[in-house]
Amino acid sequence: MADRSRGVRERLLDVTIELIDEFGVDGVRLRDVMDRSGVTNGSLYWEFTNRRALIDAALAERYVRRLAERTEEAFAHVDTTENGIGSMLAPMIDAFAESAESELRAARADRVTVLAAALGDERLAQQVGQAQAEQITRLTELVADLQGRGRVTTDVSARSVALLVQVVSVGLSALDLPGPGVHEDWREIVAYVATQLRHDL
Repeated sequence: MADRSRGVRERLLDVTIELIDEFGVDGVRLRDVMDRSGVTNGSLYWEFTNRRALIDAALAERYVRRLAERTEEAFAHVDTTENGIGSMLAPMIDAFAESAESELRAARADRVTVLAAALGDERLAQQVGQAQAEQITRLTELVADLQGRGRVTTDVSARSVALLVQVVSVGLSALDLPGPGVHEDWREIVAYVATQLRHDL
């Protein structure tokens, strides 16, 4: 049961995210959302015009939360390794190599759904855009720190490297479509770029 002290929209999103995690998008029923959240039918439709709008907003909120978690994980990981930018990109390489795993593919499919939905919804666009901007800022700080410690080349700006890391991450979604034939090519180019960015080679 959702915390009744939270706002209606927040409770609806929290419960919908829980239901998506439990049953998948297709298994989310509005009656279950209302029952768990303690929100009435009228209040639900005051916040969201239909089920699709609720699902899109919940997927966007889940994406924003996970984006923040991954950014902090990147900070922690890089801080405890000696591989600099390579350690930021390595998890992305490995994630694609394991793209046959349904959970990873589903997560990337959710990302595409969120980005597509944001293109047609100003509120979602602001929410997702703000999260992306915050991630770029945090990654830029991380890269600048690595440059200051001599672990990443200063031939390119910290922000440019941060944008590359984000684009590599988002790009994994598109590369799910061609199938396993592109795995090795993907690993090769990302590993090459990571090597070129290292200052100590």
